[in-house]
Amino acid sequence: MIFSELRAGAWKYACIAVAVLAVAAAVAATVFHIQNLELGRDYDAAKSERDSARAEVVSLTKARARDDAAATLTVEARTTVADQAAVSDQRAAQIQVKYRDRIVEVPANCPLPSPELMSELAEQAARLSSSEDRLRRVGRSSEKASRTAVAD
Repeated sequence: MIFSELRAGAWKYACIAVAVLAVAAAVAATVFHIQNLELGRDYDAAKSERDSARAEVVSLTKARARDDAAATLTVEARTTVADQAAVSDQRAAQIQVKYRDRIVEVPANCPLPSPELMSELAEQAARLSSSEDRLRRVGRSSEKASRTAVAD
């Protein structure tokens, strides 16, 4: 009887110990589950940060390539502009030389133009004016002829 009481007491304490262990296991499982959820969120956040960092690296690589190409084109453009500026300066210098060569210095006491030259100039101006008038009349008559041809 003493032995059966001891056995019953042992089972009682064993059941209590198993119940305590079950409660501790449930609490530990709950804690681990909560930690797992937090770690899952952290993992998703880290994954999205990694993806955005990769996309940023790709865009920065492309931007660097564009910058390198732009720098190369800029250097080429600057050399072309420098070459063209040298050619332009050379042409300007040539034009200035030609311009200076064409300048005719007029004396301060310039004589009056000759009357013969003035009469020739007036005759040529009159011929030119009459030629212009004839050309205008011919142009008007051809316009009228083309209008009547179109109207028919």
